[in-house]
Amino acid sequence: MQITKKDCNNTAKIKIIDISTIVSGPLAASMLGDQGAEVIKIEPPFRGENARVMGPIKEGSGALFAVVNRSKRSLAMDLKQEESKKILEGEKKDIA
Repeated sequence: MQITKKDCNNTAKIKIIDISTIVSGPLAASMLGDQGAEVIKIEPPFRGENARVMGPIKEGSGALFAVVNRSKRSLAMDLKQEESKKILEGEKKDIA
């Protein structure tokens, strides 16, 4: 899906799959979520993203993780598995 100028005025129509880690990518995706885009954060199963244990920990998550992953839904997927790759391939047509 290509994002046009018209889409920028209505981010609620945009779906983002966020597989980035630590700061820059997650922060950019959070900003899109703040503007109304649907953002789905993909994390490795069992341990989650490394940022979950960075900075002060409160209620099981690091402060950094909480800040850069707001406005998102989370999904655990092992992207090394063929089944996970097929799921993401099926979503490509709906992803910005």
